[in-house]
Amino acid sequence: MGDVNGPAGILGQATRLRELGELEQAERLLRHLIRLYPGEADGWHLLGLVRHDRLDYAEAHRCLVRALELAPDRALLYRDLGTIHLDAGLFSEALDNLQQAVHLAPHDAGLHHSLGLVLLQYGNLLGARLRLQQAIRLEPRSWDAWFHLGLCCQQQGDLESALVCFRRVAELRPDHPEAPSQVRRLEGLLGQRGEAA
Repeated sequence: MGDVNGPAGILGQATRLRELGELEQAERLLRHLIRLYPGEADGWHLLGLVRHDRLDYAEAHRCLVRALELAPDRALLYRDLGTIHLDAGLFSEALDNLQQAVHLAPHDAGLHHSLGLVLLQYGNLLGARLRLQQAIRLEPRSWDAWFHLGLCCQQQGDLESALVCFRRVAELRPDHPEAPSQVRRLEGLLGQRGEAA
């Protein structure tokens, strides 16, 4: 069994505290950890997430930047820094971070999905569609990626593709709260189009 007072033990305790919403206690442990082990990238990373949870974006940013200085090849650090930038309203920086994360981990479906969502949110429908399609190629059973691809196709006016996506969501997750109504709505719209032609 590992040393509960070593870096891994402290990180484990801080992670559990964060999951329980005990952010102040988690932060205290993490600050102790980085005082003892200032080169511990995971400590800086988790401290950045805790500061983000506490809505202190400037400090969260500082912690994630420090983690990246220590471990510049970790895609998840770029993803989380992108999330912080997005929440702070810094779209361009968030986009750069997520693109770097995808570059470092091109086979991570979740990163493609995250980048696709940011692009969708900011109206880059073609870019969003390409990233969401890549996420689905990598993880074909991701109902969430299928759903967001359906929304993207719908915004592009490609109702046939949107219908295919929402049907796939309904297959993968029959209890999805929105997919069945999207399917019915699109079937109705496409039926009306056919009747008008």
